[in-house]
Amino acid sequence: MRGGVLSKLSLADGDAGQAGACAEQAADQASAEAASPDAGFAPPSLFDSFADECDRARTPAATGRLFVQAMRRLGFEHVALVTHGAPKQWASLSVFAHNWGEARAELLAPQREGAFNPIFQGAEAIAEAFAWSDPAFRGALDARGRSWLEEIERAGLMSGVTQRVRGAIVPASCSLAPAREAPIAIARAMRMAAYAFHHIIALQRPKLAQTDLLTQREHDCLSLATLEGLRPREVAAALGVRITTVRSMRQSACLRLGARSQEEAVWRMLETGQLFSRGRSGRPRSW
Repeated sequence: MRGGVLSKLSLADGDAGQAGACAEQAADQASAEAASPDAGFAPPSLFDSFADECDRARTPAATGRLFVQAMRRLGFEHVALVTHGAPKQWASLSVFAHNWGEARAELLAPQREGAFNPIFQGAEAIAEAFAWSDPAFRGALDARGRSWLEEIERAGLMSGVTQRVRGAIVPASCSLAPAREAPIAIARAMRMAAYAFHHIIALQRPKLAQTDLLTQREHDCLSLATLEGLRPREVAAALGVRITTVRSMRQSACLRLGARSQEEAVWRMLETGQLFSRGRSGRPRSW
């Protein structure tokens, strides 16, 4: 599926260079000149101001409220920044920030009675922001998906726009309603959504003592086995140790992470922010 309703935009990051920043400012100026006074286009500094507010937020709930308020200032009445799964499924990686109200919150469920959430389906299939009214999006839904989308619209959330969260390590999306014919504002809103999402994840990350962090050897052992698919003998050869040492390190790593299997250990590494680190220096306690 392709979202043909909205323009594809690329907003320059703060360190993306002077040329990118000038292009964004020029686009903002041109759009603002063409827009009506109530079009809600944000000044170029809005993202930086929002990021500063997020950085000062000390709880996930506070960050979620900041995001909803910022989106309403941009003209989006209904806001949902959520992961595509039950909270128990993603644990500390789960985000559920919205102002849809309790009565409509069930419409943000990942699936219901065997049907998959149509908005989440679209976000996972379409790279860019897409409007719920886009014929290509609606045409790709099955009957149950269309029925679910119509139920969302009957609940008062008409003409929304959705995009997957950039850089999220679990499926997640931001939905804003009502949709607007303002690509610059939508692109900036989605950039702010990604920042808020990752800040919430960082705040929810389990706080670990130094002794609960994997050592470099334990990390290497699990990474080679799970991410690269090496067998124990191959891991031993890669690390220059005996196979019994590999098994001992794997067991020690699982105990340290509170995991019952090697697969669960990898999930715990992801959840605690250790998957892409190199591990702390020091010898495993089992040595």
